[in-house]
Amino acid sequence: MSLAARIAGLLRGATARQGGLVLLDQGLLSFTNFLTGVLVARACTTGEYGSYVLAWSVLMIVLSAYKALVHIPFSVFLPRLDPAEAALYQGSAFLQTLAIALVAGGLTLGAVALGPAPGVDSGLAPVAGVLAILFVPFLVREFARNALFARLQFRASIVVSVLATGLQLAMVAGLFAAGRLGLAAALWVIGATSVLAAGLMLWLHRDQMRLALSRFGADLARGWHISRWSLLNVLGMIGTSQAYPWLLAGLASTSDVAVFGAAMAMAGVMAPFLQAANAYVLPRMAHGYKDGDLATLERMLGRSMLGLAVPYGAWVLVGGAFADPLMTLLYSDRYAGYAVVVWLLLVRGMVEAVAAPLNPALQTLERTGVTTVALFVGSLVTVTAGWYATGRFGVAGAAAGALLTTVATVAWKYWRFRRLVRARASAGG
Repeated sequence: MSLAARIAGLLRGATARQGGLVLLDQGLLSFTNFLTGVLVARACTTGEYGSYVLAWSVLMIVLSAYKALVHIPFSVFLPRLDPAEAALYQGSAFLQTLAIALVAGGLTLGAVALGPAPGVDSGLAPVAGVLAILFVPFLVREFARNALFARLQFRASIVVSVLATGLQLAMVAGLFAAGRLGLAAALWVIGATSVLAAGLMLWLHRDQMRLALSRFGADLARGWHISRWSLLNVLGMIGTSQAYPWLLAGLASTSDVAVFGAAMAMAGVMAPFLQAANAYVLPRMAHGYKDGDLATLERMLGRSMLGLAVPYGAWVLVGGAFADPLMTLLYSDRYAGYAVVVWLLLVRGMVEAVAAPLNPALQTLERTGVTTVALFVGSLVTVTAGWYATGRFGVAGAAAGALLTTVATVAWKYWRFRRLVRARASAGG
């Protein structure tokens, strides 16, 4: 069979179709959230948009905790269960999701009431009440999507996602055109469309879930041996990718948070492409290494990194060259003059993306703990050099610190990977 025929066969296969649906689903969400942020930035002051960035940061942290505690164990165990048991387990996972949302809401309100750090209270306080309510529909929507994905029901999710994301964009654009789009209004729209999406997905597939409160503790404990390690990675992720907006809020101002958030959004426009690439790379590496073939694993790692370097390198060149015009075009003149910040975060994004195949390579070698340690190495850089740079140079220092954090994280993973390969090659020889 010719190479062209084999490629055509893969593209027509069920795996390719399912992967395309997942990419489309994620792409729709990313595109909708990006445009929502752009319109919020244009409609609000930089301080208000800074609060929006902080609120979104909290949402991402809570979402990561939910994935570690509920989604990952659920995805692992569900395929092993018969339909009746799977329905009970899904009901238990739903209750766990609600519990996480309620705990997150309470912690957010408590943290704002206590005023944990200078600048942070004034940044998050205006939206704390809305955010505490938003956790429930936001996480339930993610739970419903992930439950359908775990059951390989991708079409059911994409249909509802198209409806919900289209409605979110229409509502946000309508409020923007009417001059009524504000910080709280944007979050209420996200909450309302999340209620719609979650409600539809849960109702249409209600026969797949049975609520049984008695299962809550046992199912949570069953997944703990998986989720505890994932939760450690969440803590490391906070220190590496979510800390800098909060450093800016505490050491500078929410206006600086707004600039950092806008530049990060521009740097992350290719995130759906990276997620699709990661979904493909891990199984390919696992199959390539199934007989302990280190040479094949190294070759696949190099090709994967090179394949990601080309599009991300092109985006660094284009985005860096037109950083200021793009920031002004998308976010208004208030965000002009920050080309250096955008360029630093573009480079950071490229380093992070090009090194992303190291994670599946380490998973293939069954050394996922290296990634956890690397995240804490990066966190150490954040609270030392990153803290100093942010306090000394403001938003430009935060961008430089974020780049340095990523480089340290990647360098640790690459160094450990090379040592593992050399050690296994010597043992095999």
